[in-house]
Amino acid sequence: MLLIATAVISGCTTIYEQPDPILGQWKFTFSDLPQGDPEGLLAIAKVEGVYSGTIANSTGEYELNDLLIEENDLVGSSFNYQGNTIGLSGVFEGTVLTGQTSLRNRTFNFAGEKVE
Repeated sequence: MLLIATAVISGCTTIYEQPDPILGQWKFTFSDLPQGDPEGLLAIAKVEGVYSGTIANSTGEYELNDLLIEENDLVGSSFNYQGNTIGLSGVFEGTVLTGQTSLRNRTFNFAGEKVE
């Protein structure tokens, strides 16, 4: 009986495990880019403990390279856009995402929200 109770209790703890709040889609807007304030969509997935993602805007969808997320921080990543490598970092706070992109010693801010 004790064995059955232990199995049921340990099984219940995995049922109530919180989903990773980083996973999903995040709609964002860049600020103060030379061509205006374009919008985009950041999609984050996790397979076997490894994060992956894409970033998309009106020009296409781009794979994120070397995506590193620790706790609620997008510590770093990059993507290739029109022959340029653009760095990406940010912070996830609940349903809000803020961050920066960097290209050739210039940084641009972006902010957005999780798409539910």
